[in-house]
Amino acid sequence: GKMSFALLACRMLAAGVHSFEALDFESTIQRQFTQGALYSHCTLDVPEDKRTITLEDIAPAQRFLQTKVGDTSWKTLVINRAHHLNHFAQNALLKAIEEPSPRTLIILVTEQLDNILPTIRSRSQTLTFNPLSDESLKAFLGASGRTHTSEEQAFYSAFAHNAPGAISWLREHDVLALYKTLLNQWTGFLKSGDVAVFNTVLELDALMKRQIIKLIAHAVMQYSVWHGNQEVPSLPEEAAFFAAIKVYVPIEDVPTFWAYYADHYATYQRQEIDEDSLITRTLINFKNEKAND
Repeated sequence: GKMSFALLACRMLAAGVHSFEALDFESTIQRQFTQGALYSHCTLDVPEDKRTITLEDIAPAQRFLQTKVGDTSWKTLVINRAHHLNHFAQNALLKAIEEPSPRTLIILVTEQLDNILPTIRSRSQTLTFNPLSDESLKAFLGASGRTHTSEEQAFYSAFAHNAPGAISWLREHDVLALYKTLLNQWTGFLKSGDVAVFNTVLELDALMKRQIIKLIAHAVMQYSVWHGNQEVPSLPEEAAFFAAIKVYVPIEDVPTFWAYYADHYATYQRQEIDEDSLITRTLINFKNEKAND
């Protein structure tokens, strides 16, 4: 993945070698790198549940960039999930990126290039990582030593977009098992109105597992029935719909809202309202009608 490549590149510069194969991970330098004790390298990797990287968060990186490491050593800084850097943090890094000291390498690892300021992008070299082919994905999954069903392969392809780093993340969090749980809970809601699936969404959102919440939307779209006989209206592919429900609709009102949404969806569609505005319009009208009851 992107982060693995960035760290290996920094290890190579620290060791003064020109290939990954030449790295000696038992050397003093590489052991120090692994332990986070190498004076010439800094990795800024805030917890994955932190949605915003602030000026305070990047303070250690700024101090590191101001240190001297000698005339022959490379100074390397890697910032993971750089798209979470807020505007102030990015501007603070801009000067170092515009005028880096000699033999300094700054790597910003991101999945959302559009969230990086244009002034930073224009002063950086972009390295794009393409997803694995289906055959490479199959080989990557097989390297774990266990057999994956076609359903599991399709799952990792759909949710990780054939990206090794994302697949590793899904495995680490056992997301496939969670996905199946959510699917079963959704079935329970359709059959009996059990709101367990929405409670799960709220719990996951509280943990800031935004990637996992997207699984709920996908699970919904796997069903073509609404309470057994009515078609489910077309829903947004992202988690925005569920985030909106969390913000606007109390959990006890969620089943009622679903029915309301289904009843009014066709009407709003005929008015040619875009998807985001449609959701907002439905939520506002639902809240107003609830208030007038």
